[in-house]
Amino acid sequence: ASSTMQSVAPAEVFLHLDFANPPFGFMDMVLNGWGCDNLREGYFLICVRSVRQRDAPALRFPPKPQERNLRVAIAARIQATINILVEPTSAGSTRCAFQIIQPIPPFVPMWIVEYALTSCMANIFKGMAKVTQAIADGSQASKHVQLFRSAEYRGIRSWFSERLDRYLSELAESKHLAQQ
Repeated sequence: ASSTMQSVAPAEVFLHLDFANPPFGFMDMVLNGWGCDNLREGYFLICVRSVRQRDAPALRFPPKPQERNLRVAIAARIQATINILVEPTSAGSTRCAFQIIQPIPPFVPMWIVEYALTSCMANIFKGMAKVTQAIADGSQASKHVQLFRSAEYRGIRSWFSERLDRYLSELAESKHLAQQ
């Protein structure tokens, strides 16, 4: 489950993510994510960093999993650095690269690490593809489509669309000129 803790600007947000995987554990992350517009060079970057309470004292943090009375083997707040490179290649095609840097505690068995790297990451990418397709189709059942169409998302949609539309127009023009 995820929730927005605070929207700072059209391209910056604080998020809280919960990961429940009984009976192994319950983990969560508190993240600050922002978008870096570099469409002049053909891409934009989504940067996501773990945040500690001391880094954002005005923000109300949920209790850490290890502070909750959970009956699981592992309860922890995970720290991570995530970078997502998004490169629109045409009006209907985008290339993405995903990087995550996350310290692995020494007590975690190797089979769990291997499972997370193979199965979990594959599921994340399948989920991202499914959400992306639902957005492209304009599916009314998609909570993401509903969010993108909501009044609260209007500023973000406008900020992003303005940049992406300009870039795609320039990309189409440059491809057209290259073919002449």
